[in-house]
Amino acid sequence: MTWRLSSQWTAKAARFRRRSLQRCRRLVGGYIETVTFPDGSLMICNEEGKNNELPRNNVATEIFRMKQRGTQDWIAGDAIFYSRAENEKMQEE
Repeated sequence: MTWRLSSQWTAKAARFRRRSLQRCRRLVGGYIETVTFPDGSLMICNEEGKNNELPRNNVATEIFRMKQRGTQDWIAGDAIFYSRAENEKMQEE
């Protein structure tokens, strides 16, 4: 499952036919940063979210901290989360 995680405390299930740079940039509102987790899942967030003073995304931050144990870092702005299965499927296309 793929989730669009809003900094407004919402998470919407999303289906993407393909993962394009332009679409990802539009969804996160700027340049993208990708984080691939050890379990193969993936998060895409705004690379300049903190510098641009975007609001903290608590949902994405909690997922990030669960997947990256020991970090105190946080996510600013909207993010996209791909499960391992969805990430692998996107890579095949």
